[in-house]
Amino acid sequence: MVVGVPSPVTIVEEEDINVCELSNSVIDSAPILSNTTDLPIDQTNNLNEFPFEFLSGEELIDHGMDLNDGYIYLTTYRLFIFSNQLSSHCSFINYPIRLIETIEIKDNIYLYIQCKDIRSFRLMFTTTDKCCYWLKKLNESLTTLICLDDLFAIKYALNKSQQDNDIKRDYIRQEFIRLQLDCYPWRITEINHDYKLSPSYPNICVVPASITDEEVHEVAKFRSYKRFPTIVWRHNNGAVIARTSQPEVGWLFWRSKEDEKMIQAIMNACKTTQESTTQEINSNRLLILDARSYTAALANRAKGGGF
Repeated sequence: MVVGVPSPVTIVEEEDINVCELSNSVIDSAPILSNTTDLPIDQTNNLNEFPFEFLSGEELIDHGMDLNDGYIYLTTYRLFIFSNQLSSHCSFINYPIRLIETIEIKDNIYLYIQCKDIRSFRLMFTTTDKCCYWLKKLNESLTTLICLDDLFAIKYALNKSQQDNDIKRDYIRQEFIRLQLDCYPWRITEINHDYKLSPSYPNICVVPASITDEEVHEVAKFRSYKRFPTIVWRHNNGAVIARTSQPEVGWLFWRSKEDEKMIQAIMNACKTTQESTTQEINSNRLLILDARSYTAALANRAKGGGF
């Protein structure tokens, strides 16, 4: 099966590989490059000119028209090749470079690429020099790892982490607003914004409006893994579900006035709905559910936990 441009430049598949069609708008927007691999990278910084979307942390290594009417792109993540076979469509290959097993030259102008998923394909170049040039570039991309930080997966995670955190924070805040937990008698606190107070908790939490951040700190000291009581769901009638960890009462059954104040504040807040500030007499029940098994709870009691 031949995919790509007509002779003398062809992309020939040895095995099946995903080949898709690009729309005319993508083809028309492709950059017009000179027939050389020596094009300075600083002339191609506009990522909107490329026929694929760059991932976070992905950087361009080189590209050119060394397949005559076809384009070849090499980034820190992928090998991307596309060429105009007909005026109405374009065939392309989009392949992660870390899935490439071996590369070798045959007949001076062919690059044979064997992949780790058993697929293979070959590229036909117009000259031997260009074929050797891209062999060198591909080999360098596959063999220049010095440390784990050079892995694309690490770079991707580092570039995505801050963006994802912002998205997650906005999503959680919008969910709290939907549940009407952003207004009296509740409030949203960012006391755990850096995850230092409780690493296993989100960076924004909901607590009763009558409880200060200083009191939340004291409550966290009394709870296992600093998991202080925080609201995770609210019903239209004002009832809520809160989560927390076991109190660390120790063998002497210590108590914490801040912790008891927090629990009482949650009960009082449930009695007051957004529509009315009057307290409902029948809303004074507090149900505590222990999600641990009996054996686990008994073992934690031996270590000073609550039971």
